[in-house]
Order: sequence, then structure tokens, then C-alpha cells
Amino acid sequence: MRYALDVARGAHHGPRNHRHREPARPRHPHRRRVHRAGEGRLAHHDLQREGHRERAPPHGHDPPVGPGQRARGRALRRARQEEALSDVFRVVPADPRLPAERARVLALLAATVPDAEVFEVGSTAVAGVIGKGDLDVLVRVPEPGFPHLLARLDAVLPRNPAQYASPIYQGYTVPSPLDVALQCTVTGGPHDDFLPFLDALRADPALVDRYNALKRRFDGGSMDAYREAKRAFVEAVLNG
Repeated sequence: MRYALDVARGAHHGPRNHRHREPARPRHPHRRRVHRAGEGRLAHHDLQREGHRERAPPHGHDPPVGPGQRARGRALRRARQEEALSDVFRVVPADPRLPAERARVLALLAATVPDAEVFEVGSTAVAGVIGKGDLDVLVRVPEPGFPHLLARLDAVLPRNPAQYASPIYQGYTVPSPLDVALQCTVTGGPHDDFLPFLDALRADPALVDRYNALKRRFDGGSMDAYREAKRAFVEAVLNG
């Protein structure tokens, strides 16, 4: 187009002895514009993002897709599904793999941090409490030993970057077919309130019913909303 404009300017504003130039060659309707210096260019993935496509092949002659492309596509779909599901709270039946995973995780902790106190916490720790199928484990030590505890766990497990952390509290994720997490804190500290809440549930079947009713109310809803309601419920129980 710039060449055509230059020709037009030469015809109307150039000197009278301007030599005749060849007219601009019409562009093929299906040929992509050639990139010129100074003009922006969209990469192939940008073209797809902006909704532009190359001319489609005739029906029945789609270009072959290699196994690597199919695998990447499946992985991307799984990641998007998992991301969407992680934002939704779901009450699920107990997983039959839970006993074996519990034993494996407890054995790992006994070998890695033998001096720490380890407790199963969460819905799986109290009979009759429903939950989302995860396994939560509390790991605690006196405050002077907390940095050493984290150093030992850092050698074998990844920290949970999405979870609250402080000099006296740290979460870890455990590679597992289930959702397994560690909650590490200092003994007697402000975050060491897991066991009193579990003791209250074990001592009061009516409290278990109320806790389950809260979970059912948020089943299929926002995970953030459920966590906020659970936090308020736990605080009300502990503050008695």
C-alpha cells in the first residue's frame, strides 16, 4: 500500500519530467501481507489469539497433528479443568486410597523430622465429619526448632506458595494421588489451634452435625466463600 501511495504522490506532486512507473501489483486475496521494516508483525500464536486464521484446507484434508501436539493439548485442558475445579468446594466420599496414603505420609515424616509432633487433622481425623477428600497433617515443634524443621522438610517437599506463611507457620504440599498437605507451626503458638477444634468436635455430636451442615450448604459453591465461613465457624467454637 505504501508503494501505491508513493506512485500516487509522484503522479500528482512530483516533477513534470517524472518517469513513468509500473502500477502497484494487485495483491492476491489469499496472500498474507509481507512484513516491512517499521511495521508491526503478529506471531503465529498472536494471529490465533486475535481470531485470524490462514486459509483452511479443503474438507477432509486437515493437516496432520503429531502426538506431541495432542499431548500438549490434553495437558493444557487438564490444567484448565484443575484450575477451575480448585475454585469450587465439593463434598466427596472417602477415597479408598486414603489409609495407604496416610501411612505413607506419616512414615515419610517419621524419617524426615523424627523429633516433631505429627497429627492428622481435618475432616478425616474425626469420625462422621464429611469433607472434600483431602488429608491434612499438623507438624509442630517448639519455636527454637522451627527453622530446623523447615530446613529438613525443604529437602524433601515443596512449600505451598499459595498458602499463608510466617516465621512460625508454613504449609507444604505432598506429591500424592490425593490432596495431601502439611500445616507446620510452633507448639503453643497462635496458629496451634487445630487440636482444640478437633477435641470439640469429638466431644459434641451436635457440633459435628452443624459442621457438616455448613459443608453441605457450600457444596458446589465458591471455595473462598466456604473457607471464610469455615474460619468463622472454627473461631466461634474456639472462643466458646
